[in-house]
Amino acid sequence: MAIEIGLVTTFLGSWRNLDSSVGSKVLQTIDKFCNNPEGRGLNLEKLNNDFWSIRVDQAYRIILHRKNKDKDFMFVWVDHHDDAYRWANSHSVDHNQSYTQIIDNNYIKSKKPVTSGLYSHLTDNDFERLAIPETMYSAIRSIKNKAELAKHKSYLHPSVFESLRYLTDQSISVYEIIEMQSENNSNAGDVESVDKSELLENHQNIVRIKENEDLLLLEKALNDPLNEWRLFLHPSQKRLVEGEFRGPVKVLGGAGTGKTVVIVHRAKYLASKNPTEKILVTTFTRNLSADIKKQIKSICTKNEFNKIEIRNIDNLIFELFYQFFPEWTLSYDDEKLTEIWESCLKDSKVSEKFSVLFLQEEWERIIIPQNIQSVQDYFLANRRGRGVGISRKNKVELWEVFSNFKMKLNHQCLADTSYAIDMIIQALDQGKIKVRYSSVLVDEMQDFDNMKLKLLRKCAGEQHQNDMFLVGDSQQKIYRKEVILKHCDITIASNRSFKLNINYRTTEENRSWAYGLFKDELVDDLDGSFYEEQRYISLTTGPKPKVLHFDNFDQEMEKIVEMILDLEGNFRLEDICLTFRTTEYLKKYKRELEDLDIRCYEIKASSSSVDSLPGIRMATLHRVKGLEFDHMIICAVNDGMIPRESVINRATDLVMKKEIEASERNLLYVAATRARKTLSVFSHGKKSRYLI
Repeated sequence: MAIEIGLVTTFLGSWRNLDSSVGSKVLQTIDKFCNNPEGRGLNLEKLNNDFWSIRVDQAYRIILHRKNKDKDFMFVWVDHHDDAYRWANSHSVDHNQSYTQIIDNNYIKSKKPVTSGLYSHLTDNDFERLAIPETMYSAIRSIKNKAELAKHKSYLHPSVFESLRYLTDQSISVYEIIEMQSENNSNAGDVESVDKSELLENHQNIVRIKENEDLLLLEKALNDPLNEWRLFLHPSQKRLVEGEFRGPVKVLGGAGTGKTVVIVHRAKYLASKNPTEKILVTTFTRNLSADIKKQIKSICTKNEFNKIEIRNIDNLIFELFYQFFPEWTLSYDDEKLTEIWESCLKDSKVSEKFSVLFLQEEWERIIIPQNIQSVQDYFLANRRGRGVGISRKNKVELWEVFSNFKMKLNHQCLADTSYAIDMIIQALDQGKIKVRYSSVLVDEMQDFDNMKLKLLRKCAGEQHQNDMFLVGDSQQKIYRKEVILKHCDITIASNRSFKLNINYRTTEENRSWAYGLFKDELVDDLDGSFYEEQRYISLTTGPKPKVLHFDNFDQEMEKIVEMILDLEGNFRLEDICLTFRTTEYLKKYKRELEDLDIRCYEIKASSSSVDSLPGIRMATLHRVKGLEFDHMIICAVNDGMIPRESVINRATDLVMKKEIEASERNLLYVAATRARKTLSVFSHGKKSRYLI
């Protein structure tokens, strides 16, 4: 391409409204303009207010803007000939050092300040410090409440709207918002980057087009408006994607803050920057791994994609284990392993004191992670957080059980996951396996355990630039895994620890209800400390969640059917998801719905919500992790079901019980934050204590 251009969101919105035949011509026109703005047939013409026009065909025109000859062209609108020129006459563009704002002059003229408005207390100086265009002051002072603010959103630059949204919270000062903006627009890395773009890099409402691949990506995004994440990154995300770091990076953020989006774009960035090196992207489940793979493929060139290896962590462990221990068996058979534990416990002196579950927990959390090789090592082991104290005598007796278990595994050439990881790490330390990755990117790190993170540290090699990038959210921890990064040889310097605060998925009403489940508790930072969450918000609004209780199952089912029939008139069935704590309950509700000729589709470990089969999506609470739907209905949030009493009763001590309670509550939070538009939470009989 001869020149670089920018496409503003107003242009993309007007483009989507065109017939597909005209839309294809627009894409061809952009390509032609990028190669030669003065090209034959484009008819580049200067209008007023620094606007220009070019010809798509006889009937349609594209409106462009350029402040002066030193600036790049920005595409701002496309429409029928007369409507395009009418748009140019009623709009203007305001530039400042922070962003570019498209201003609807008719909107500005129609708004008058009110004395008791939402922002009446702010001065012109406050607005100026927030980089809000002066022409917008009166319109902003006309806003009376949050509902009106939502209606103004389409007229405001994303950064302006974000600032105004934060200012609805009286506890947040203008100074704090300025500090956040300054941080978002700064270099996140601790290595100075020399790669600077000439085209408004931090402007959330502008897409940069400089290569033919950018046009192909643009075409994909236009065909699927929900996937605008391919085009637009918030400055807080972009600085992480393109940061250069001297070591591991940790990114925390609540549900819907775009953590996976950052991982996806980070993978592309690293692949484009280091085309000869291999990058690993890993997450916890097959479903999430498959979804991430599709997302990365959708934004990468073929060469970039070939440099990125995307797999779930168990798949990586499986491959590495059999690569170097082909005669062994990696067992996922809990019953078989339990039998071995039972036989070891039966022959011991502690068979009446400790359970098999306790032994398994001690093995996975203490013995293997701390590389305990003798009873002397066991005496010195750090058992903080285990909940049950053990005397020196008991440790001697327990060590005999662990030694016997390990001996039986070795005799049978059998390994559970923890032991397999330990064997792989030893092989890496001995140089039997070569490090294959220049960078390791980890999504949903809260679902990993310390051993798996230790393995990934080994796979990344010694600490080096851009070696590890880990994202997660402890409040979405649903598998009772202990994660303390510094215990995994992953050192996170304070200037390489970040938080994402803006929820892009769900509405503020749904986010607020879901977050209320935690009752202002401190948040685990996944590195041994806690912090207070203060800035986590959503920028969209909608109806309040429907939290309804029914006397019995039949009444709840009647309401579910009523809701489905109401939604079916305006939405696809695939946009509705019913979720349950157990598979048994899912099947019970599914039978009832299918008896009423309502088509249902169950999401399983081997499937995805985006599968082409029609029908209402149905899934367990665990299975909806990483997915999202317009309408979420969480069913049977009953006492004994959520939290699952039978699971809690398995706890061997108070610490374990507390962990199970937390994971059960996190499950409900995860399910609630899958909703893009509406959230319904139903119960029958006796409601869950989480709803009281």
